[in-house]
Amino acid sequence: MQQGRGVVVPSKEDIRNLVKSEITVGEELVNFFGARTPVKLWLFFFIGPLSVLFVTGYFLAITDRGVHFYRLKKQMFSAKLNIANHDFFSWNEIDKVKVGRGLIQATVKFKFSNGKKIKLKCQVGGLKHIPKLDEKGKELLTLRERAA
Repeated sequence: MQQGRGVVVPSKEDIRNLVKSEITVGEELVNFFGARTPVKLWLFFFIGPLSVLFVTGYFLAITDRGVHFYRLKKQMFSAKLNIANHDFFSWNEIDKVKVGRGLIQATVKFKFSNGKKIKLKCQVGGLKHIPKLDEKGKELLTLRERAA
């Protein structure tokens, strides 16, 4: 566990061990990274800085068979990795993926075959102990973007 400024952050190895224990046999882990939902602007104007409390954290694991979404529980000062739920979407269930650009964070938009959409801000730079979306993961997601 890494600790800084009062917030306990799970280490890359803790997250990697959790992801590897959840993926099926024969599935190859390409990349895993942290992400969060962006702050809704209308909510910010309505309740101000408290809108940050409605941001949801995720860890995403990209494999050769699809994408695993690990939604985190909303606990700021937790000493362990608390997963609220785990969803897996195969590449057949994902209609479109759009990867944005950025130095520290990039926007990734997923559109699923059931009509649902999710927009996430993913880490691409910054601190060493935070898992980031690397070039191999971006390449696999952009391949999916071109195929749609």
